[in-house]
Amino acid sequence: MTVTPHAELRGYRGVWFFGRGNSVVVSGPSEWVARLEPLCLSTAAQELRSPAAAIRALGPAAGEMIGPSFQGWLPTARFCPVASAGVRRLAHDREVAISAVRSSCSGTEWEHGGIAVGASEVWASFEGAQVVALGQLRSHTGGAVDPCVITHSAYRGRGHASRVVSAMAAEALSGGRVVLYQTLLSNRPAMSLAMRLGFEHYATLLAVRLRPGAG
Repeated sequence: MTVTPHAELRGYRGVWFFGRGNSVVVSGPSEWVARLEPLCLSTAAQELRSPAAAIRALGPAAGEMIGPSFQGWLPTARFCPVASAGVRRLAHDREVAISAVRSSCSGTEWEHGGIAVGASEVWASFEGAQVVALGQLRSHTGGAVDPCVITHSAYRGRGHASRVVSAMAAEALSGGRVVLYQTLLSNRPAMSLAMRLGFEHYATLLAVRLRPGAG
């Protein structure tokens, strides 16, 4: 068990419980570290992976919870690409394509999809001339990337997300990049996509926002 102040997450008013194997790393605001250490070290690492235990550790300071989420990566040898005919980068009219897909989604769906409207690179899956799914590769420190994808609400369940992620992953792997993947464990379609393409589960993440005024 390790309790540490946020590094890349500096400024995030919440606590991350990052479990891998038999260990858990707890990351929080620097002023919370001394308070978190006795609370977390008195709780078994395996228990801290559960929402109930995380809430008990934070007490009344616990606010909105996100997770538990699947944290995966894609070894080249495990990659099982799917046919990605109809998937390509958008060279122009990105704003129009993004608007068409975004308007079909709820605000929460769009936010969770992670598509950055102003990004220079946008991948798309087509049915005829219609853009029905969008994808982007989000960059991380060290050269790693993870795919963001969202499908038009009227075209879900037809494999478009898998084709977009497969195409993006193939290019990233061919360039020697580490491909990551994260989604809620409760998101069955996204988990099915990860398993189909060969992503390997390496950790579980639980994030809990601190209530305003806590600490």
